[in-house]
Amino acid sequence: MKIDGLTKQQKYLLETMWNIDTKEEVMEWAETLFEDEYNTVRGLLELVRYQFLDDALNADMSEFYEETLTVLGKAMK
Repeated sequence: MKIDGLTKQQKYLLETMWNIDTKEEVMEWAETLFEDEYNTVRGLLELVRYQFLDDALNADMSEFYEETLTVLGKAMK
């Protein structure tokens, strides 16, 4: 995934989020931030969600289907 046009602060917040293991831990961390940073994190989470959807819609469906089966196969082991 690639998101262009982010500020240094937004990049830092996203990198921090990626290094946290669970959604719950991300939200716990976000609640420790100042209000403006918290709002930025919420916006970044929405941006990431939309980027995932956009990537999925634009992907070659056969490739997307193959990758999904691979991930599901690993999860079922």
